[in-house]
Amino acid sequence: MSDERIVQLEQRLRRTQLCVVALLIGASLLISLGMMAADDPGAQATSAVQPQLKVGKLVIVDEKGQAMIILQPSGEEEGPSIQVNDEQGTKRFWMGTKEEGGSRLEHWDVETSDRDSVLRILSFIDDEGLAVTQYDDDLGRRRIGMGTSTDEGSDQMGFITCADKEERSRIWMGTSDDGMSEVIHTDANGVRRIFDFTDGDSSRDPSDDEKASDFLAGRWYGNPYETSRMWLGSDRSSIYLSQYDWGGKIRMAFSTMFSGAARMALWNDEGDTVWSQQSQGEPGQQP
Repeated sequence: MSDERIVQLEQRLRRTQLCVVALLIGASLLISLGMMAADDPGAQATSAVQPQLKVGKLVIVDEKGQAMIILQPSGEEEGPSIQVNDEQGTKRFWMGTKEEGGSRLEHWDVETSDRDSVLRILSFIDDEGLAVTQYDDDLGRRRIGMGTSTDEGSDQMGFITCADKEERSRIWMGTSDDGMSEVIHTDANGVRRIFDFTDGDSSRDPSDDEKASDFLAGRWYGNPYETSRMWLGSDRSSIYLSQYDWGGKIRMAFSTMFSGAARMALWNDEGDTVWSQQSQGEPGQQP
């Protein structure tokens, strides 16, 4: 082989070596840049983002593998939901929908050694427009409830109820679809003892005889037999105070009229008026 041929082969070998070295250096630079980008949050933010992530169920766990957050499209009686657990794996918060279509939000208290966790706050909206928030005690007994309704068949448009430890309603406050507002007090046996109410019509014209007897406000006191013992109220023409016997029969009444006249009357146990007296007031005077 001639000297010229040897020189040409040596030159080609050097060029091949240079190409291999350049490729190795380039690969090293690309790897280094990739590692730097992985450590740089700014570089991550500018990286390409997948348009969507499709999973049937997503469970986020802690370093011990304990499920902390669960997102799922459906359950046994549930629709899409989000559940949050504490470090012991006990459910503390749940938000989602139920099979019947209502939406719910649940708060659970911490689990103790002798019982499971207890639902303490429950809010839901059903498919008929009823929205309720319920507060329970540490034994799961309903103590306070608040709600509204858009159902035309319901006469309770908004309410708050307070119950005792036996879950018996003791105080109820609410409004009805005809504009009346009510406060009802009951005893431990569920008997209505005090009833306050106002209606929704408040015409100020005392000359309107057609509505002159519509009640604006009243309070009714009952006994354990659910019969009235005392009644106080006012309408557009009079203010009343009436007292009843144990059988619910009126025995005494006081009233003042819009004209300023005052009246007192007594009844016997047969319901007959035995005495009545009225004083004349000045026309147009408020009592």
